[in-house]
Amino acid sequence: MRLRGRIRQVACIGGMAWAAAAAGGRIENHSYRTLCAEMDNVNIPIYAPGATTCRITATHPRYYPTSISAWGADWDDCTFADRGIWLIGEKDGAYTEFQQGWDFTNGDTFFAPDNPPAGVDEAADAMPRELNNDWMHEQFVRFTADEDSDVNLEARIGARFTVRMAMVSGTIEVKALTLGAEGWADHGNQVFSPGQLVGTWDIPDLTWREGTDTNAIHLRVVRQCEPGSVTTTNAWAYYDYLELRKRDEAGDNAWNPTVLYSDSNTVVETVHIDFWWRYPAAMTVEVPGGATDTNAHYLRIKRRMPFTTNDWNEVLVLYEDGNARIIPFPPHGLHAVPYGGSIILGPSEDSSRPFCQISRVVVDPATLTLHMTYGDGRSALARLRVDRERNVVDVTNLSGAADEQPFARFRSMWVHDGKTDIDRVESAWGSYPIMDGWTALPGSWWFFTREVPSYHNTYCPDFRIELMDPGAADYRREMEAFDSGSGGEVIAEQPDASGGAVLAMAAAGGEVVYLADFAAAISQAVVRVSYADADGGNGIDVFGKSIHLIVDGAITARTFSAHTGDTNVFAMTPSLPVGDLSAGAHEFRFVTGTGTVGVVLDSFDIVSQASRPAERMTLAVRQCESWIAAEPASAAEIETRPSAVGGDTVHMEGSPDTWSSVTYDVNLAEACEHVWMRVRYSDDVPANEIRVYANGVCKARFPSTYTGGWHYFTNGAPLYLGALNAGEHEIELSIWNGNYGVDLDEFELFTLNRAPMLRSPADAMVPVGSATQLLFEVFDDDGEEVVLGSIAVPAGSTLDGGTFAWTAGAADEGSTQQVILVADDQRGFGNSRCTNGLQILVPRDWDEDEMPDGWEWTHFGSLTNEAGADMDGDVASNWEEWIAGSDPANSRSLFSVVPEEGPQGDAVGFSVTIQTQPGRAYRVYYRDALSSEGMGTWNPFARVEAGTWSETGTVSGSHTFLDDGTPETSGAPFANGRRYYRVGVRMAE
Repeated sequence: MRLRGRIRQVACIGGMAWAAAAAGGRIENHSYRTLCAEMDNVNIPIYAPGATTCRITATHPRYYPTSISAWGADWDDCTFADRGIWLIGEKDGAYTEFQQGWDFTNGDTFFAPDNPPAGVDEAADAMPRELNNDWMHEQFVRFTADEDSDVNLEARIGARFTVRMAMVSGTIEVKALTLGAEGWADHGNQVFSPGQLVGTWDIPDLTWREGTDTNAIHLRVVRQCEPGSVTTTNAWAYYDYLELRKRDEAGDNAWNPTVLYSDSNTVVETVHIDFWWRYPAAMTVEVPGGATDTNAHYLRIKRRMPFTTNDWNEVLVLYEDGNARIIPFPPHGLHAVPYGGSIILGPSEDSSRPFCQISRVVVDPATLTLHMTYGDGRSALARLRVDRERNVVDVTNLSGAADEQPFARFRSMWVHDGKTDIDRVESAWGSYPIMDGWTALPGSWWFFTREVPSYHNTYCPDFRIELMDPGAADYRREMEAFDSGSGGEVIAEQPDASGGAVLAMAAAGGEVVYLADFAAAISQAVVRVSYADADGGNGIDVFGKSIHLIVDGAITARTFSAHTGDTNVFAMTPSLPVGDLSAGAHEFRFVTGTGTVGVVLDSFDIVSQASRPAERMTLAVRQCESWIAAEPASAAEIETRPSAVGGDTVHMEGSPDTWSSVTYDVNLAEACEHVWMRVRYSDDVPANEIRVYANGVCKARFPSTYTGGWHYFTNGAPLYLGALNAGEHEIELSIWNGNYGVDLDEFELFTLNRAPMLRSPADAMVPVGSATQLLFEVFDDDGEEVVLGSIAVPAGSTLDGGTFAWTAGAADEGSTQQVILVADDQRGFGNSRCTNGLQILVPRDWDEDEMPDGWEWTHFGSLTNEAGADMDGDVASNWEEWIAGSDPANSRSLFSVVPEEGPQGDAVGFSVTIQTQPGRAYRVYYRDALSSEGMGTWNPFARVEAGTWSETGTVSGSHTFLDDGTPETSGAPFANGRRYYRVGVRMAE
């Protein structure tokens, strides 16, 4: 059957389904497109109901180093709002654009032309041209305080109101009042005269209200008759223009911050911004042993660079709105790392500019921890560990986040590949363009990275976000539960340790060994160790205990402990990659070195960070020497290069001041939603900027790198072009900012095939006689039609539209049924098929009445029968009839014995024959008189083997007990020539 569906729980690797992230987190794509590189259009909330700990690791981009290093803002194609709120008039020194004549209404209300337009907007010719002392002495202007931005600062920031007159007769005094958030407010008077044509009023912050046409300015002439007025008789004034603009902002004190703490390793400082977008909100930042700032908008932490005396770099900026900007130390050869993406640390609501208010931060410079208190009283703790490779921020004690709220949110920017701060997201499901091809990705880790070197903040970091709660681990082990080793002491009663105990390693070092047996392979595994160290150094050039991890006899990873504050305050090492771990037995050996007083080991986790692969399908290939147009025509020359795919290339020259391009026609047989591009080129002097246009729109750009010379070719990083329809397309390759040119060999348009995903329900239990329906869900990232079929299913089952249906029969009692389905996208790739399945357990005694369900269903047609009831009225209960093997619905079906004289024809002795049932054990008893004759109790045979019988056959049978009165049978002579027998039956053991 053919299905289309959606699933967010299961992925396929190598054609087999596997559960992605049992821990239950997910990210969602709430991003939008923009042409402005200074807009955070990437908006990805991260959900993990019940999670308390996460890790954020900032690393250098995976392409470091590359041939360019771009810094700074890029305002191309940005349309941020200007400072103007509205303008009435032309600023031309004339009043002719205003309403002329004498038919004015005193107290007229005019609706200003809002910027951007909102509500009622009138032209200047609807506003009376003048104010005067006699009959036009009041004027109202209504307007909307809004702006074209992701947050409306216009409604919060103060303003400057300017009135310029074109002509004035006499002297006229004008008062300005505003209607805003606090009602009407008086802002004083301005006097106009022939020598004073301009008047300005400064409107304070937080005056205006949000909403359409909710604000007003009231201009009122202080008339000659009013006490103290300077207005003269018959005075009048004609407008040139009236203008309302946001006030100028003073910026921030970033170059002269408030220093709260400074030592030889760490500086903590705060910055105040005018105008902070959430004004008047601010946060308190406190450093115990240092200072406190109660009016901070962000804090910065700087650290001394390793093995330097006075070289400092920022490693963290935390804003009042919850945004954290995290960078590692710059690598050797790079003086600093630019900021790129940010992460909101805490629950936030979806909005044009999401935030999570932080009201207070307490910073401990010794341990690099930040105790954050949010505006709603919730809290969290962040711990930093930074070096030249990474900045690891562990956020713990996440508390109180509602299930429907994200506990964090990733923000960044993407315009097109090569103009971005992040261009890919990876998870257990695979790698995707940051903007397209996915709506939600479940898992316990996500990696936000760049594949294409970017001309915007080239070396801003990549980010990996991991859930750190125990449920996110594929394997977890308490360190005190080691299998062998030396140099360690188990210390119990440690309430803050994960298992209540720890392993304290000696100052002289030691090693401990853990043996693990994995039922399934753990691909691309990483190991994280929880530890505590009260003497862990400064983490810059004085380090704590070295920790070596040796897996299966090979040194796999190394790290060191950092200062955690005390031996009962635990932190996690960086994630240590150990590669692929196969199913089966493994040895993990941890070796701690000398150098500090010792380290306390708590536990270690192993987590798979494998990503689902995709297979490539070519859509079109073009040899670059076969262009159809070049601009300018002289820019493209065919060069013979024996190592080129077709033996020739197109050589394109350029300079920092010129550009050149070649154009190709490409025909696609069918529409493709996700098209990628590979460009093969050579370059002897980088970097040339290569831009890719599809149908006139710039889709990507990337810098060439040194390939070894003109005869040595390489492929650039895959470029994401997006959707292309079926039919003809114009592909243009353009060289910008050239540096001695580049050879273009060929380009390929391709798409990726991701395996279909098949979600199976959980294993099920189905009692005899019960019907079940189980829904299998399928999803294909590529939008392909998926055929769903079966590999193994129970007899009598059906599969309809992904719904598996089956009824368990009496013969299925006590069985385990396999249900294995296969989803096939029919494209013929190695990853086109995905299998998944479950087991159905049919219990033997679902209602636990000690009667097997198959027997009950066969005889009663239900499982609701009481064991002690007697359905057929033959004095034997239902349970007794089951044990005896008789029919509980037939009163004539009884368990009985048939006695006979003379064993096997011998006149001396007796025989007792019974009908037997499989799986029962029988025992015969005798007595020589009935109880009324006083002859005692029932006695077993002296020889046990002669008096017992177990039916091992699979069908009903019979058995005869023989009694000759000798020790070989009952062991007792017959009294009075007669004997009574009784046979007991039970289930065989």
